[in-house]
Amino acid sequence: MVPAPTRRVVLIGASNLTMGISTVVETAQRLLDEPLDIMVAMGHGRSYGAVSSVLGRKISGIFFAHLWDDLAHRPPLPTVALVTDIGNDVLYGKPVNRLLGWVEGCLDRLVEAHATTVITELPLASLRTLRPRRFHIVRSLFFSHSDLSLNEALARAEEVNAGVVQLGQNRKMTVFPGNSAWYGLDPIHIRYRDWSNAWPAILSNWKGPDPQPIRLQGSLRRWLYLQTRMPYERSIWRLQQRRDQPSGRFSNGTLISLY
Repeated sequence: MVPAPTRRVVLIGASNLTMGISTVVETAQRLLDEPLDIMVAMGHGRSYGAVSSVLGRKISGIFFAHLWDDLAHRPPLPTVALVTDIGNDVLYGKPVNRLLGWVEGCLDRLVEAHATTVITELPLASLRTLRPRRFHIVRSLFFSHSDLSLNEALARAEEVNAGVVQLGQNRKMTVFPGNSAWYGLDPIHIRYRDWSNAWPAILSNWKGPDPQPIRLQGSLRRWLYLQTRMPYERSIWRLQQRRDQPSGRFSNGTLISLY
């Protein structure tokens, strides 16, 4: 008989979480060592509150994701959470106060779920190394509709980060500063070669100080499985898609729900 989940993991973020989701899931399983109910709101270029569209895929903002309804109605479990990739909305031109309001709303819902939450800061040290030419390349690749200058973007990122740190501290959540060594020419995405160091360093904060080291093995099969799970709802080239959750299950009883 497959055991039922005994702990819940809530993961919210954008591109870093999307690219590294297989590593994040493996890290959570090895760190917590029990069947998990994993609930994920992620997506390349995802906003914390606005509808975003990348390569024909349109998806709601994280604050408005169906995840929160499901979280409120599922049976209570001990819960841990990750809040990451805060910053896309800076280059989408969203006002800082509005972005912080969306983040605050997500954090308050995690407080209601009694979650032990880790928040990652914006990669300011990496962003500060940008020069105008490289900034324009990054902006063109990932935020083609933005007209912010480098100085404007940095100033807003600093303001958002200070607000995020304060929101986390007010709720006694761990705010993780990150490591500039994890980033290369791309100043906002953790390098693939550093995933196995970065994600355990971030998520180990769920266990408190001095957790046991985690050795990750990686799995192409798990990566392919997670990449082919359908989220609760999305639009692909105006084709509406919807899938009841959970949409995935591992042999140890871990459930995967995507939003």
